[in-house]
Amino acid sequence: MLEKRDEWTADQQSLVDAVTAQAAIALENARLVSESRQIAMRERTLAEINSKIWATPSVDGILQTVVRELGKRMDASNASIELSLDDKDDKS
Repeated sequence: MLEKRDEWTADQQSLVDAVTAQAAIALENARLVSESRQIAMRERTLAEINSKIWATPSVDGILQTVVRELGKRMDASNASIELSLDDKDDKS
């Protein structure tokens, strides 16, 4: 916080306002850059996992790849996948 015993001149107030506005813009830009980097990292991770999934020829291999890759990325020690192949909503 800026304090001054005397009143600020119009030029001084204008300078403080301009610097404050520029600082706010710089902080918002830094936040946006950080957010963009996080999104890019997530997209890169998804692309890597997706390419490994597509390179796997079997359903079992795909499931193992998904569990392994998500486990690595999420630092998980255990993972499981549950599949239900029964069509319980069959209206025939």
